[in-house]
Amino acid sequence: AAAAGATTRRTAKMVKCASLDDVYEQFDDVLATFRPSHVSHSGEYLNVLCFAITRAPRGLADNLDVEQRLIADVGAFVRARSARLHDVGVRRITLVVALSNGEFPRYYTFRDRNQYAEDATFRHFE
Repeated sequence: AAAAGATTRRTAKMVKCASLDDVYEQFDDVLATFRPSHVSHSGEYLNVLCFAITRAPRGLADNLDVEQRLIADVGAFVRARSARLHDVGVRRITLVVALSNGEFPRYYTFRDRNQYAEDATFRHFE
């Protein structure tokens, strides 16, 4: 928690990646750019992280199985790093996936309060 009179700061980072593999490769390096433990007065983590992917996995636009696999894989990847995410105060990770057919991008949000599982309530909301 911040000391009395100290300013509590929220940091947001957005990283553009070509593919989901690039997200996995860059993830730890991006986390290293956050300062340790940004926590609000109420004890909640403050920081947010967004990865924008320019090349969607094949079939994402029209195959529910592909989408479910993406959510499961990213969720497992993020949950495996939950201790590090807590260390740097990340409360939310959003994955934005551009579709090649020009449709509105897909949004997937993984929240600390859900143990970094995807929060389907916010799926595809910017």
